[in-house]
Amino acid sequence: MSAVCISDATSCIDADAARRLNVGALFAILITSILGVAVPLLVKGFTQGRLFFAGRCFSAGIILATGFVHLLPESFDTLGSDCLPEMPWGKFPFAGLIAMLAVIFTLCMDTMGMTYYTRLNAGMDKDQKNDLELATTASNNGNAVVEPCGHGGHSHTLDIGLRFHGYAQVLELGIITHSVVIGIGVGVLKSPCTIRPLIAALCFHQFFEGMALGGCICLGDFTVKTQAIMAFFFSFTTPAGMAIGLGIASTYNEFDHKALLIQGFFNSTSSGILVYMALVDLIATDFLSKEFFTSIPRQLVGYSSLLLGAILMSIIGIWA
Repeated sequence: MSAVCISDATSCIDADAARRLNVGALFAILITSILGVAVPLLVKGFTQGRLFFAGRCFSAGIILATGFVHLLPESFDTLGSDCLPEMPWGKFPFAGLIAMLAVIFTLCMDTMGMTYYTRLNAGMDKDQKNDLELATTASNNGNAVVEPCGHGGHSHTLDIGLRFHGYAQVLELGIITHSVVIGIGVGVLKSPCTIRPLIAALCFHQFFEGMALGGCICLGDFTVKTQAIMAFFFSFTTPAGMAIGLGIASTYNEFDHKALLIQGFFNSTSSGILVYMALVDLIATDFLSKEFFTSIPRQLVGYSSLLLGAILMSIIGIWA
């Protein structure tokens, strides 16, 4: 049997308080997920404009700070604890390795989804493409135009609808994959000091990621039934992962060696996924676009909102 050990890494562990926080977080994340994905589907044009852009950048800063300032240092403390054997845990920075592998894994899942759909679309024959061109020409003459639903200010013709049809499916696949992992990672935590900032970060993340996905779903010209199914899976995946994590967390002693390893592993994994989501899903999408390069006011809004979110979430690290 593993020896019980209490160190700085376990000083904030409180299983009962963590369980209450996780249950509250589960419902908070569920509600913000539903709101985020529903808004672009129900309110045309809501995601247009500078205010929404600033909110996305602000949330990216919060998510980035949560990964770097809150979770990663905690995982280094846990996996480098004096309670663990010096060999190998004291000889190698496993927290950094796990976080890096989590980033690569999430990237691979996104790439695999995009590769699958690209090959699927490559099978479209010439006649189908000609039909699509005819449909596009007809739409330009006033027929069968796909209405904008959040990401643009111009009419989107059927070829654009087809492109977003695939993009929305790939985006949904990537989101579901990392949402399950990060949900389990949060649910298994027994440290209120770690859970509190995570709740805020994940609520922001789910809301704005839901808006991005909802906009793509709407532009993808899906049926109402398919839109509802995609919105359902997005909204319930992270809470489902958290429920699984809560079930796993009840099976082990939070102060023994095994608990330290599990806690450190999930902290490291969550930090890697959050950093990836902030940099790739939010920051790169907006900051590496032509629209961003050609607008100084947009750059000022983007950088100031990003820094504000990152700084505020980093300051919270003083207390949590």
